[in-house]
Amino acid sequence: MTLDADHLTAYALGTLSPEQQAEVEKALERDPEAQREVRAMQDALTDMVLELEPVALRPDAEQSLLARVREQTSSVQAHTSVLEVSRPQVQSQQQHRWVLGAALAGIAAVIALAVVIPNLPAVQEQRIQSEFREYSSRPGAVAQPLLDARGESAGRLVRLATGEVFVLLDKAPVNARVYQAWRIEKGQNPVSLGVYSNRNFLTSRAVPNGETFAISLEPPGGSDQPSSAPIAVAQL
Repeated sequence: MTLDADHLTAYALGTLSPEQQAEVEKALERDPEAQREVRAMQDALTDMVLELEPVALRPDAEQSLLARVREQTSSVQAHTSVLEVSRPQVQSQQQHRWVLGAALAGIAAVIALAVVIPNLPAVQEQRIQSEFREYSSRPGAVAQPLLDARGESAGRLVRLATGEVFVLLDKAPVNARVYQAWRIEKGQNPVSLGVYSNRNFLTSRAVPNGETFAISLEPPGGSDQPSSAPIAVAQL
């Protein structure tokens, strides 16, 4: 089984079937990075649940819930169910209304976390690093650093056997700028490899071995030629 973000999120939320959960757990045993991502999600889930405020139900909340259930069943079953509810049962349900409130709060938290968890910075960073490791492990892939003009690290890249380059920069573009990747052959003008708004991306074109790979900051939409000195360079 190949783990992806949807599998990990569903596992952290506990929404998988027993069979699916067993498959994910078996795959997690072989993937320490995925284990760390799941733990980050579970920690976020715990923190959010602990911060939940008690939910005050409307006086008619219980009846509204019962009405929804009746709408989803046949009219005969619904009417039979209503007739069979005794006064002690109703009183018992009212006494335990707080349980319903807690359940509804839990459902709301699960729905919120299904949206929030994938966008947490720690989870996003784990995913980006996992993506880099996945490209690095491909047959024929070669990883190397990206350096700025001072010779300091600006990120990392992986050149795939097919020639495309996966880039992971240390920082995202700023000031409404975008990253533009270039291949530079000696004596020739730079050739654009695409415009990217994120710090991690896979080039749209291959770069022959031995050429220079560079990245510049450009206005939205990119430029025909670099408008400033490259912020990162690597000799492939």
